[in-house]
Formats: sequence, C-alpha cells, structure tokens
Amino acid sequence: MGVSQHELEKRLDYGNRKEIEFMYALNETINDANINITKTIDKFCCVDYKVKNELNKKCVYIELKSRKDDISKFNTLLIGKDKLNKISKYYNNFVVILIWYDEYKNMFINIYDDELLKSNTNSLFSNSYDIDISRCKKSDMKNLSEGIKKLLN
Repeated sequence: MGVSQHELEKRLDYGNRKEIEFMYALNETINDANINITKTIDKFCCVDYKVKNELNKKCVYIELKSRKDDISKFNTLLIGKDKLNKISKYYNNFVVILIWYDEYKNMFINIYDDELLKSNTNSLFSNSYDIDISRCKKSDMKNLSEGIKKLLN
C-alpha cells in the first residue's frame, strides 16, 4: 500500500504548516524570554523541536504528530517505527515528549521511553506502532507549557 509522491508532498506540507503553528502557540503560552524553541532543520528528523532554557542550558525535545481526525475517539495513536527507533538511538539521554494534536485541539502527550518499542504493530501500516492512548496524558497547551517549564528548571 504505497503513497503517491503527490500525497506524500501534501502530507509533508500539512505537517510543516502545523509544526510552525504549534511552535508559535507553544512559545506564546510558555511566555518566557529565557526559553528558546527552535524547529529542527531536517524535515525528516525524528524530533521537531528543541526547547532550551538559556540560563541553565537544560533542554527537552518534542516530536509532534498533527492529525486532522478527532484523536480522542481512538484507542491507539499511530507513530512510525523508524521514528521511535531513531529517538531511542539518538535521543536516549534526553527527554523527548511525543505529542499527538488534532484539529479539534485534542492533545495527548507521552514522554518517550524504550517501552514504547514493545507496542503493537499497526495492522494496516506495518511500519508503525499503535501506542495505547491510556499510556498518554490528555493535555492542552497551558498544561504542556507548565510541564515543559518544570522539566527545564
């Protein structure tokens, strides 16, 4: 079940647009001149943002999964196997926050740990994991921002 080049480009454009919108919304909600949010340059990187406290140099990374559908209606959330494997390999010594965020402002977050690599493979997309939504915390931009601030202090 392949995806056409045109469909892949549409998905990347949608994802990139949502990543920029999310970054600005998160920055506005954090509202702290000492916390710097930068978007990763490589559009195929396994994380989307680096969030750094410029005073103490602590940082966390964020991977955003933007969705059009109402994700609160699902029992599992989809993420690529390759993405999690790369996070495990390259970011294992850092805090990585996985965020699923939809058009209805539903947000589910999970702090990455290697246990996620034991998740079930998605039955339709064998290159993806189904992350049980019960492993995730329902959140919003305000609570996410407060949690990030705690992690960075």
